[in-house]
Parts: sequence; C-alpha cells; structure tokens
Amino acid sequence: MPQKQSADNKSSEISTEITEYIKKLELQLLVLNKILLKNNSLISKNEKIQDNPDSSKSHK
Repeated sequence: MPQKQSADNKSSEISTEITEYIKKLELQLLVLNKILLKNNSLISKNEKIQDNPDSSKSHK
C-alpha cells in the first residue's frame, strides 16, 4: 500500500503543478490579448489618419 499512496501523492503533486502552469498561461494570454486589442486600436487610428491626413491636423 505505501507504493500506491506514494504514487497517488506524486500524481496529485504533478496535477497541482500542471494546474498552476495553466493558470500562468491563462494570465499570459490575457496580457497578450490586451496588447493585441490596444495594437488593433492604434492601427485603426493610424489608418484613419492616413485615409484623411487633413483631419489629423485639426485634432492637434
């Protein structure tokens, strides 16, 4: 029985490590998603300015 308990403990330990790793990856994805959204917003603004360069001067 001690071997089974040891295996169960090891399995539980590995499961905990995987869960923590996944949580870290989820946080990284949230940060990347925010960066991409901001980037898309900036690209959009830039395209509008390029489409209508005169309007960009009036906003300054």
